[in-house]
Parts: sequence; structure tokens; C-alpha cells
Amino acid sequence: MTLYLYRAAKPSILENPSLRSRLLSFIPVKYEFLSFKESFHMEGYFILSSEKDLSRFTDPTGSVSFVKTVVPSEVKDYVGSLETSTEYTFKVGDFVRIIHGTYRGLYGYIDDLMQDKVVVRPYLPRDYKGSLCFVHPKDVEIAPKRVKFPQFFKQSKEESLSTQSPVNNVVFVVDASFLLYESHYAFKNLSYQGLATGGVFGFFRLITTAIEKYQPKKIIVVWDHDLEKKREFYPEYKAGRPKNEVTERVHNDVEFLKQHLHNFGIQHTYAEYSEADDLIAYYVNKYHESGVLIYSGDDDILQLLSNRVYILRSGGKILGKNYVIEKYGVPPEEVAFFRSIRGDRSDNLGGIPRFSSDKLKLMVSSLRDPKDMYDNISEIKRRFDLSDLLFEKLVISQSLVERNYRLMRLDGELWGPIHEVLPSWDEKTFLKVCDSYGLRQLLQKQELFESLTKKQGVMSVG
Repeated sequence: MTLYLYRAAKPSILENPSLRSRLLSFIPVKYEFLSFKESFHMEGYFILSSEKDLSRFTDPTGSVSFVKTVVPSEVKDYVGSLETSTEYTFKVGDFVRIIHGTYRGLYGYIDDLMQDKVVVRPYLPRDYKGSLCFVHPKDVEIAPKRVKFPQFFKQSKEESLSTQSPVNNVVFVVDASFLLYESHYAFKNLSYQGLATGGVFGFFRLITTAIEKYQPKKIIVVWDHDLEKKREFYPEYKAGRPKNEVTERVHNDVEFLKQHLHNFGIQHTYAEYSEADDLIAYYVNKYHESGVLIYSGDDDILQLLSNRVYILRSGGKILGKNYVIEKYGVPPEEVAFFRSIRGDRSDNLGGIPRFSSDKLKLMVSSLRDPKDMYDNISEIKRRFDLSDLLFEKLVISQSLVERNYRLMRLDGELWGPIHEVLPSWDEKTFLKVCDSYGLRQLLQKQELFESLTKKQGVMSVG
């Protein structure tokens, strides 16, 4: 069945009985429509129908306009926007009952939570051939704990739905430089006795919020080290990044926190010639079974996402592996390969220009890595129907793609020895830091750090 998406001029059009009988679903809200191949943003009143031309069912004052043809087999998710003024208590894995649309009365579960969005996956019979529908968060409700599912539903191991939040009681790994830069820009006017304190204030604000909200079993802060070895590999790596007043402030905060942070019950670590994302990958490998929550803004980190690894972003956004599929069209394990061809301007890593997204997704999903691609380069042109020009670009860019992959791929291997400063608890240090930076609110959170220390079974100092 081919479906057609239309924009309605006003909601009253949906009251037309002739038109409603031909609708598969309608929701008068802002939507982001997600399909396997692409995404686009819409706002207004939208109609999904199997009727190719709806104009003949509408009057001149309530017309509809064609937006897009949708093939059901391509559709991955329908996502409705949350209203920011409403508080939602959904958690990933919650069972929900859908009370709107074609699937009224059936059950589903919360599959992913993102900024202002929630993805609901309905359970459908395997042989179901009916229509698709939009599901808005306002139109679902949490199902009872002892819900009776339809007979066709058989839960597989891969679909195991825990009512426990996947980011609670896990290891929390923080990219310190990213957080400090973000905090300085967010609180750029914050100072105490002439000292710029926005970075340290934002740093501890995030840490205390994470302890309260996610109860991590352990917090590890990771530092960047110098890029000497990576620049031996590629001299222009991250070259040209401007230095300014904030850069100097972040440097001072890093040196200060390195002296005191372990006395807050927080482990901090650096590895020689390695960046924070290298260490994050190292700890993801080490604590994968326990679960890991990462705070970082680096897109390279997306390749680490899994059922046990999530990313926390500013504003409390939690990114799961589905976010990667929606952004790149490939799963996390293929992100480094995908980006090695695309390049990354922020790291001064060039890519192959004008490479078709669809062909790129097909290639990286069919091949293991750049080595596999170039080992079979004679077959690539025919296999993926590449134009002569695109194939030529691919051939002459071998060293570029392999270089990018080496720098982007995060496999947990470090570029030099690791140095870990293990956690302890020192009340005098805690009070000193609060006093030095005028952190009165942090003084009220002392018990959080004491409890974190006890949870890890480490000793107090003094």
C-alpha cells in the first residue's frame, strides 16, 4: 500500500465525514516524520491517507495540500512532539496503552526518549497488513503493571522491557573539557571576587544533578591530553582551533579540579597522548555490563551507544542507539566508517564531497570497514552502481578515508599509558572549593558526595 501525506488548512477539515472515512490517521500537532531513508520537519494539521487525491472531498475553505508519498515498508517510526509546558513521566521500557488512532486499545512500549520527543512502538500481529498511524505522547497512557497483552504478542529476549530506567545506577563518565567549555558559555557572567566561576559552577551543577537523578554507582571524569602522537599521524588534526579568553579559563579550571576532584568521591583520569573520547571508549569496554552513561558532545561518541550505553546531553536529553539510526541512517557500530567517508570539519578531517547519502548508507552496511572496501575496490563500482566520477573520488581518497577511520574509530585502545586518580572523601577540600568559588548551593549538597563515596566503599581523608 502507498500512503499519502497531506497538510490541512485548519482542523475543522477533519470534521468532514466524507474525508474522515478516507483517513488512516490524523493528529493536530507539530510532528517530525521519521523514515528509514530520510527525515523532515512539519508543523500544522496533517493527514495520512491511502487516498491519492483528497481535494475532491474538501470544500474550498478547507482544502488540503499534498506533502509527500510514503511507502509503509520504509517507515521506521512516527514521533510526536511533547509540549514543553507539560510534565511527562515516561521512562524507556514503560508499557503504554495507545488510546488514539487506528491502534486504539492496543499496547506498546516507550522505545526511546529524546529532546522533547518520545518514540512509541506499538505491538502488532506479525501478519498485520492494516494502516499506519501517528501516536502522540498525549494520547498514550502508562499501562497497569499486570497488563494482559494481545495473544499475538510474544516478547523476545531482544525486546526485553525493563521498568528500571537504563541510565540509573550505572557508571557515569564525563568529558571534563566539553562540560567546562559548555558551562563557561552558559554562565559567562558568573564570577566571585573577580574570579570567573561559570565553568566550575556548571561542572558541579551537572554532577550533583546526575547524582540526584540517576544515582550512579561511580563517576569518572576524563581529561584530554596532548595530541602529539595523533599529529604525528596527521599533522593538521584539529589544527586552526582559535584560542580565546574562555580557553584560558577552562585551562585554569582543569588544573584546579585536577588537584581537588578526587576528594569529592570522584575518580578522574587521563591517558598520555589520548583524548577524552579515547578514555570514554576504554571505560565503556571496562564497565559495559554495568551500564554506562556518558556526558559528551562529541559525535564520535555516538559509535559507542548500545543497549547498555547511553549519552546524556545538556537539558537532560538522553540519547540511545536509535538516535544514531535517525541521524545517520546506520547503526552505532557503523558510524566511524560512515563518518570516515563524510569527514569531520570540526576536527579538520576532510571527506569525499557530494557522496550520495543513500549509496553511502548501503556501502557501510554491506562492508565491514575501509579495509574491506578497498580490498574489494574492483567490485565496488558495479556492486553499488557508482558513477565513474564518484568511483574515481573513492579510489584516490583511500589514504584520506583510512586516516579518518584511524582517528575516528573508538575501540578502547589508548595512545599512551593511563593515569587514574582514585576517589576519596575529604570534607576540608570540599569546603575549600566551595569557599574559593563562592558555591553556596554546593554546600547544601555535601551529603550527595558523601553517599557517592560510601557507595564506592572508599575511605575518608582526615
